[in-house]
Amino acid sequence: MREHVVRLLLKVATVITVLMLGACSTPVGPTQEPLTVATFQMTGDPNGPFPQALLQGVLASNQGCLVVNSSGTMTLVYLRSDAVGATTDSSIVLFGTVYHLGDTVAFGGGFMGTSAGTPQACLPVLRASGDGFWVFSH
Repeated sequence: MREHVVRLLLKVATVITVLMLGACSTPVGPTQEPLTVATFQMTGDPNGPFPQALLQGVLASNQGCLVVNSSGTMTLVYLRSDAVGATTDSSIVLFGTVYHLGDTVAFGGGFMGTSAGTPQACLPVLRASGDGFWVFSH
């Protein structure tokens, strides 16, 4: 009888262990999509001259689109396509440097208005922020 109880307890422990291991390998929460980034194709000399406006603030995401939050104003940024590297849901490689959401940034460029190249997902963000900021340098 005692041997039967021990076997039963071992089977129960095995089932519990398998269930726990299965729960640990299951992703928790929704999978995050990479940030949506508005880009533009650089024409002319890639070394300038460029517009000299300065946009400073905190790198953020607004409805999944990359923006700069400057004193509560969310500005959609357009990045040079030749300067953009890998993008995740919380970081982007820009001009060879990894930036994370929450980083303080200072970008050189200019407010250029709307663009036909704005990603569909970012159109509401652009409408709310007004002009987009075209980033030529960091």
